[in-house]
Order: sequence, then C-alpha cells, then structure tokens
Amino acid sequence: MRTHIRFCLVALILFLGIIFLYPKNVSAAGQIVPEVKIFENGVQTKSFYGFDLGFRGGVRVATGDVDGNGADEIIVAAGVNGGPNIQIFKNNGEKMISFMAYDIKFRNGVKVTSCDVNNDGRDEIITSPGLRGGPNVKIFNVGGEQLRSFMAYDINFRGGVNIGCGDVNADGLAEIITGAGPGGGPHVRVFNQKGESLNMDFFPFSFNNKGGVNIAVGNVTGDERPEIIVSVAQFGVPVIEVYDDQWHKLSGFYAYDVEFQGGVNIATGNIDNDNYDEIIAAANTGAGPHVRTLDYLGNNQELNFFPYPVDFRGGVFVASGDVIGDGKDEIITGPGFLADTRYSQYPKYIDIDISEQKLKVIENGQEIGDYQISSGKPGMDTPGGIFTVLSKSPTAYSKKYALYMPYWMQFSGQGHGLHGLPYWRLRGGGVIKEGENHLGIRVSHGCVRLSWEDAEIVYNWVSIGTPIIIHN
Repeated sequence: MRTHIRFCLVALILFLGIIFLYPKNVSAAGQIVPEVKIFENGVQTKSFYGFDLGFRGGVRVATGDVDGNGADEIIVAAGVNGGPNIQIFKNNGEKMISFMAYDIKFRNGVKVTSCDVNNDGRDEIITSPGLRGGPNVKIFNVGGEQLRSFMAYDINFRGGVNIGCGDVNADGLAEIITGAGPGGGPHVRVFNQKGESLNMDFFPFSFNNKGGVNIAVGNVTGDERPEIIVSVAQFGVPVIEVYDDQWHKLSGFYAYDVEFQGGVNIATGNIDNDNYDEIIAAANTGAGPHVRTLDYLGNNQELNFFPYPVDFRGGVFVASGDVIGDGKDEIITGPGFLADTRYSQYPKYIDIDISEQKLKVIENGQEIGDYQISSGKPGMDTPGGIFTVLSKSPTAYSKKYALYMPYWMQFSGQGHGLHGLPYWRLRGGGVIKEGENHLGIRVSHGCVRLSWEDAEIVYNWVSIGTPIIIHN
C-alpha cells in the first residue's frame, strides 16, 4: 500500500511539473470566458461571469465592503479590449453597479483594488490603467463617483500602474501603494487618500528588471501592522518579497520553479482563520493556472489548485475577502489574457500575417495595435520566419527602385524591411506618394509597407532587436 501511495505521489508531481514547467509542449489556450470563481479551502463554491460571455480579454478581481454591510463585495475590472469597465457584484453574481473608470476609448485594461481610504466605514474602489494608459490612479465610491485622481509616476510613463492598499503606517487610514508596470523599473511608491506622496519610495528588485511590480498588503507576520508584499509581475523569475513599513526586507522566495519567467500575481487573506494572512500566489502568463498559498517565509500552506483548465496559459488574477460573511476569507479568481501563447517568451514583438495582410503589435501579451499592410508581390514574396529589427532610419533610399522609404526598419540581411508607403522626389520639387489603396494588396518588392501614420507609430515603438514574426 505504501509503495502504491508513493508511486501515485511521484506521478502527481511529475504531472504537475509537465503542466507548469513545460507549457509549450501542451496545446495551450491564452483566452477563455470571463468566469469569476469563489473558492473556500481550495474548493469552488460559486462562479459567475464578470462580463459578457463573448469577452476574452481577462478579468482582474478585488474585494471590498463597498456598501458597509459587513461582507465584502467582488469588484471586477475588464482586461484587454473590454473598455475601462468596473463592475461590482454580490457573492451570488448579482450585479450592483457598473461604470467606466477612464475614457471609454481606452482598451488596454484596468487594475483595481479596494480599501477604506477616507475612514467613512466603506471601502472605496481604487483604479489604475493598464499598458499605455498613463499613471493616472483614481478613487471612486460605491456609486461610481470619482473622489480623487492623481498621477503616481511621470505623466509620460505608459507602462501602466499596479496597485494595492492598506494601513501600512498605522495612522488609521489605508494608504495606496503603487508599483510601476512593465518598462518602468521596479519603482514602488506610497500615497495618502489625497494622492500625496508619503516619501516612502523604494526599488525592491534590480533596476534591470523591467517586468513591473505587483503589490499586495496584508498582516502576514501576525504583528500589529500589515506588511507590503511585492512580486515580479512579468518577464522575470517568480520571486516574492515581504517588507515592513520601513522597507526592511523580511523575506524573499520563489513562488514557483525558478525557470518560470512569466511573473506572479499576488494577494493576501486570512484563509484559515488564524492570526495572520496567507500570501496567495497565482502564476501569470505562460504557465498553467496554478494558485497556491504560502506563509511569509515561503512555506507552502496546503492550498494548491487550478481554477481554470490546466492548458490555459493566460495567467490568473487573484483576490481574497470575506464575501460570504462567515468571518473567513475566500479566494477569488479571474482569468488573465495572452494574445498569442506561441511567443510568450517575448516582452514585445511584431506579428505579420501575410494571408490577412495584417501587422499586429504585441506587448506584454497584449495586442496594442493592428494595421493593414502591403507585402511582396508574387515572385518577390516577403520572406517568412522569425526576424529582428536590425536597423532603423527615418528615411531610407533604394537605388535599385529609385524610391524613398519613410520610417525604415530593416529586418533581413537581404534588405527587407518595414516602412511607410514609398515616395518619389520630383526634379522640380515636390513628391509623389504611393497610394493607400495598395494597402491590403501584395504589390511591394518584398518589403512590408504601411501607411505613413501607422509606420510612424510602429517605428517609434520598436527597438533594435525587437522580434518580427512573419507567417501565412
């Protein structure tokens, strides 16, 4: 019997290892229905759809007693392509309110958390924009009325802002803690409810870490005040670190195997009704949807489960709160989003579909641009494969074809590149531009052409070395 049990345990460990460590060997999905789930002791008790069933952009989750009735409500925020929509639900899935936190045209997702920042006995809803949305943090009441707005970082920063909240300085009011999103360095800041910095800035990770910082707040040590928990959000090892309010590092550990580079989403909650909060870790993009609980030293706290299909690779968002009103916190999950699981190892890349005559710009697993192109005509076909941007120039000239190519981005050693529609200079002055009616048709000499406006956007976005994936 013991031999049989030991064999089963080994088999289970190997199976989970295959799921988690080798996602590229599995037929994986990066987009699923927006199902929010409630777990008690690792067992699903309820679920509901946070948005329309057809939405596949991911659902961020938070909890808070926004109406002051003694039980936490579930707050959801739309991910990519869903608009900046915030919705609040009771634990049975009954919708209480829905509002837009930012301009309705913004489509790159919203982050959300909830705390009582003004000591009125009700938790406020705190939001921040996703990628390319600016560093604008906002505070709303339960009616969707904006109470405050402030910039957490330089107004030109476009990496998004990750947020958490809690009374980290024991003044009786919850503070708002922010972590810079991808591209901004691991910069953590603390603000009061007026949006005033408390001058508690610090950088928990290496300055070279550009994957962003996730934030959670909870009393994980059982002392008199909550700690700040941080994790690498994307494109880095799955490290979690715990700090006190003086930024003394209390612990640091890997939530998953060090080979995993997709980042970790985090939350805290008193799951087992003891004297301290547990850390809830959820694998971000590229691995299986693995959720687990740990103490502040990184020791496993028994709960390990997969809230979504094991081949899902879009990541899991987590929150925790007493949504049932039984005095013990439940775990709430929402599915993440990955635009294309095949190339999740790239922080940013360009995807070109020759058959569709489309160019897509992908950053941090999100599609942030979709442009019509003109590729090579038959006999002068654009080459397929994985390339990188080799060089950039505002304008290049082709002696062979006597034409100018604006926003030149070379990607092959044979002279292929991305560029704006070509033009010719007239001897008497002026230029003749190729018409935009050629976009969507294969008429180039092998390069990939875009409109001037779209080419400028792509040119300003790419860097030398940015991958370009070309396929039919």
